[in-house]
Amino acid sequence: MAAETLSVRDGGAWKPVIYPWVRDNYEWKQIHKVHVRSGGQWKVAHRTAWGDYTERYNNTYLTGQNITVPAGIHYWKVIIVGHGGGGGGGAGASAHYECNGGSPGNSLHYHVATPTAGGSGGYASAVFEVQEGSKYYWGNTAETTGPAGGAGNSEYFNTNSEESGMTNGYSHAIGETVTGGTGGSYDILFRTDTSVANKGNVSIDANGGGGGSKGTITVSGRCFSISSRVGYTLSNSNSGVGSTGTASVSSTGVIEEQTTTSGGGHPGGSAGSGTYPPTNGSASSGGSGSVQIIQYGI
Repeated sequence: MAAETLSVRDGGAWKPVIYPWVRDNYEWKQIHKVHVRSGGQWKVAHRTAWGDYTERYNNTYLTGQNITVPAGIHYWKVIIVGHGGGGGGGAGASAHYECNGGSPGNSLHYHVATPTAGGSGGYASAVFEVQEGSKYYWGNTAETTGPAGGAGNSEYFNTNSEESGMTNGYSHAIGETVTGGTGGSYDILFRTDTSVANKGNVSIDANGGGGGSKGTITVSGRCFSISSRVGYTLSNSNSGVGSTGTASVSSTGVIEEQTTTSGGGHPGGSAGSGTYPPTNGSASSGGSGSVQIIQYGI
């Protein structure tokens, strides 16, 4: 949004005033806004643009914070790089005979359900006017601090005599599943503390990438031979790579500039191992998100 402009006549031409000053108690002081009386109301005739101020503070935070706007600061630029979702964990079935034509085969097999990686987090940036004493806070989902999405754990069938095909009974029912763990996902939420005066209630969200999906093995069939050998037909699945994190900016006041990019945050964690046996801890957490605040003022 274009800032209000105050102009002066200089050398026969009207020129915009960038930094207005006033004489106060024998001292020249730079002022942010100039008001004029028009139609019985006070109206803003000039408001110094954020780009005309000097960058005074630039800090990046990895955990939730509460910050009060210091003296001499008139604009904030907030940049949120969302968490990546954690990678999913795989699942595996230990040694077993596979059903072949309704009968158990002659060779032992292993089975693995491969998980997927986590999704990238969202990205948001916004420039807005602030005033001394205003307060803002942020944190992860539900305004609490926490880590980036955790990696899912890998799980697999415990090897026993039945999986090795040496018992007459079935210990696994058709439809039974074994799964790895789903990767975690956390959002970053930035808010105005409405208990004090402010320039408008600002909300900036960068949602975390979705957790990677777990690998799932399902018992879809089983068979038995006259030699007391047990066999299984196993299928594997996952629900795809973790979703991309979105972002949003809203305010009851003026947002000078804003950018939101789905998936523009930190990348998601890698998927767990796709070989047998799946290894606990082989999936990785997504990249840890951050909040950067650049403060502009005198």
